[in-house]
Amino acid sequence: IDHQIDEVLGADITVFNTTTLSSGIGTVEQSTVDEMRRTKGVDQVAGQRLGGSVIGRKFDAGAGVQTIVAFDDGAVAKGGIVELNVTSGTSKPGSGVVVDTDLAKEEHLEVGDRLQLAFSGGRAPKLTVRGIFKPNEVVGGSIISSVETFDANQPPSQRAPSAVYVRVDDGVSPRTVVKRLEHDLGTDADFLEIKDSEALRDTFRDQVKPILYITLGMLALSLIIALFGIANTLALNVFERTREIGLIRAVGGTRWQLRWTICIEAVFVALFGALVGVAVGLGAGRAMISALADEGFVFAGNTTGLLWVLFGGLLAGLLASVLPARRAARTDILRAIASE
Repeated sequence: IDHQIDEVLGADITVFNTTTLSSGIGTVEQSTVDEMRRTKGVDQVAGQRLGGSVIGRKFDAGAGVQTIVAFDDGAVAKGGIVELNVTSGTSKPGSGVVVDTDLAKEEHLEVGDRLQLAFSGGRAPKLTVRGIFKPNEVVGGSIISSVETFDANQPPSQRAPSAVYVRVDDGVSPRTVVKRLEHDLGTDADFLEIKDSEALRDTFRDQVKPILYITLGMLALSLIIALFGIANTLALNVFERTREIGLIRAVGGTRWQLRWTICIEAVFVALFGALVGVAVGLGAGRAMISALADEGFVFAGNTTGLLWVLFGGLLAGLLASVLPARRAARTDILRAIASE
């Protein structure tokens, strides 16, 4: 998520309808977009429109609808509000379209080919492929057209922007412009989410948090099981080494030294398990992300999270060693030496 926002989205502020997150459907009125352009500190405003199309001569929703996207002029460009990784051709659709590599591979398309798209209004124009880009989650679709092409083929209900991207003037704080937008839009802002880049990250992270919490819950359960496993292993170890423990105490070993020895053993066991778990987890995570690379996912390890996992392993070892170390320290010296 952070990679997509930092590397692809050149906008400082993103505006969308409050219903978009819950239902996936929501628009921003064109009059609201025009008002944004007049707000002090705003450098560029670009709307993003989303519609549906079907490859072929006739529109049939059951045949597999392709999302077609249109941005206002100047939004999709090198260093623009939305930056595409173009593999061939251009990022400017003009009177044609720009498609992603997945669709190009599926339909055997190259720059200059003609792609026929059918729309719900009955139109089925043949549009020239002007460029091919790598899939991009910010774009939100496989096909990009100009606003003119989009409006000419889509019903009026879909011509309003589904999201609006705002770039602020140099030296102006995005948070300051967010407050100005909320003030200038008045009651219209009550139905909109106006987010700077950091707030947008938090919004998307909130969507992922339930899955993350479930995963952490499962991790917590496995940690509890591991605690019992380490404690049982140490308890058995102490029982089997009763004579050795007695001899250590007889030659001058203190209870504190004995406790500390057992703790170190537990920490080694726990850290070994944590290190192996982290290594396997990183390998599995990289493999999964590599399989999803075409969808725009990028592998990014969370260093802070990994350090917390290792610290958790250390703490788990210490907790698991408490009872076995206590039992070893309280062992009667004479009985321990006399044991077989």
